[in-house]
Amino acid sequence: MNTPENINWFLIVLNAIGGLVIFLYGVSNMSDGLKEIGSDKMKRLLEKTTTNVFAGILVGTIVTTFLDSSSATIIMVIAMVNAQLLTSRQAYGIILGSN
Repeated sequence: MNTPENINWFLIVLNAIGGLVIFLYGVSNMSDGLKEIGSDKMKRLLEKTTTNVFAGILVGTIVTTFLDSSSATIIMVIAMVNAQLLTSRQAYGIILGSN
């Protein structure tokens, strides 16, 4: 059994920082990929489905239901905002709907 004296805090912090770096690298790569494949047609579709906050909430709820993960929905929305496919106002409704 580990006692508090045996806990290696350096390793815990190092693993946490490593995990965060890998996570941010993945989000950055997803954002770059969305920039490459994101067309005007996709942007217009996202604009139509998130015309107001309530429509965004509905979209967020539906996407989260299909993905079964609000975290995945939020990460995808952040990547879409970073790729300038969504505005922060549109993303606000989707994030509310995902929770």
